[in-house]
Amino acid sequence: MQDPNTARPDGDEQASEPEADTMMANLKADVSKWNKSRSADEGISQVKIGAPPPRKSTPRAAKPADPAPKAAHAAAAPGSKPPFRMSYDGVSAASYSAYLHARGAR
Repeated sequence: MQDPNTARPDGDEQASEPEADTMMANLKADVSKWNKSRSADEGISQVKIGAPPPRKSTPRAAKPADPAPKAAHAAAAPGSKPPFRMSYDGVSAASYSAYLHARGAR
């Protein structure tokens, strides 16, 4: 039984069989050509993979040492703006953190 979606709308099933046979013959010919060309190229597509060649390492210059480490709380240069600090309504940061600790903050 033939699939109704592949049947011709005019219902001529006998006319479609020779076309199907022709298409199948063309398909078989294409497959055989593809197989022959693939077997001919088979020697080219095989590449032996070995270890990569060793790399020559080039020495790098060492980083120069810092002449003197900068102090964490170095005095600000005159004329520069002070860093941003949180305002705790006139209370110092240390007093505010003590207050939070007393309240049970982690």
